[in-house]
Amino acid sequence: MKYLGAGFHTMGYPYQQPDKLDLTLNTRFNAWKDKNKNYKMNVVASIGNRVNNMSNTLGSRANQFLGSLNWFTQFNDHWSLNVSYNNFGFNSSGVSGGYTSIKNVSNDISINPTYNWSNDKMNHMVSLSYSYSKYQETVNPFPYLSPVTTNNNTHTALLTYVPTYFTKKISPDFSILYFLNEVPGFKVSLFTLSAGLGRPVAKDKINLRGQLQYTLGKNGSFSSNNNLIASLNVDYAITKKLKWSTFMTTNYFKYGDELGVPLVGANYLESTLRTGLTYRFK
Repeated sequence: MKYLGAGFHTMGYPYQQPDKLDLTLNTRFNAWKDKNKNYKMNVVASIGNRVNNMSNTLGSRANQFLGSLNWFTQFNDHWSLNVSYNNFGFNSSGVSGGYTSIKNVSNDISINPTYNWSNDKMNHMVSLSYSYSKYQETVNPFPYLSPVTTNNNTHTALLTYVPTYFTKKISPDFSILYFLNEVPGFKVSLFTLSAGLGRPVAKDKINLRGQLQYTLGKNGSFSSNNNLIASLNVDYAITKKLKWSTFMTTNYFKYGDELGVPLVGANYLESTLRTGLTYRFK
């Protein structure tokens, strides 16, 4: 077992590093800001390199390129935009004796514009978040064999609307989610509609929150499957330190034709009830 552990380390596996050296340059600055703070721009960035297996246990080291950027802009009282980018590169050449060499690069970018407006009765918030993740990995299993390259691309878009009432105790929210994951020869897509509503009752001692979620999913060229989830949370504050929480959910799932012709339209219904007490000592 000890020999196997050393083998993983010499491959330079990024999550099992025996010893490493990080050289990173970090910066943070405010590009512009007015006196009333109605608009501003903040930038946080870093770039660097990581080398693991510094003790050179069996003659193999791995290099990782590290890079990130977070760029936030508040244009006015209503509009804001946040952009983030992360790069993670990993390269291990392996060692003699047939150890695997690995090279992968992961790029992630996220764009999140947000718009707020309000009146005397309520505030409105609409947020759109889009993220794209691209991952490529090349593995050379043994000498004299052709390397194997894997590509994985993921797109995620989330639109959220949250109204906040100043004179009412209800707290609704609505969201639309689109998810797409593509690998060579296959893709998975999800489209989800969700709505939730919360409200305190019994002189604010009990908090109720219900949520309804519908998902339309598709695997490759198979027909779509359908998923409906209804849930309810009940939090009862018995004392200032003791809380009784109950969670109930019902999940209905109907398959497409991915299970084969005899099981087209197969479905299941699952209900869950969970309850417990939470005590806070401080």
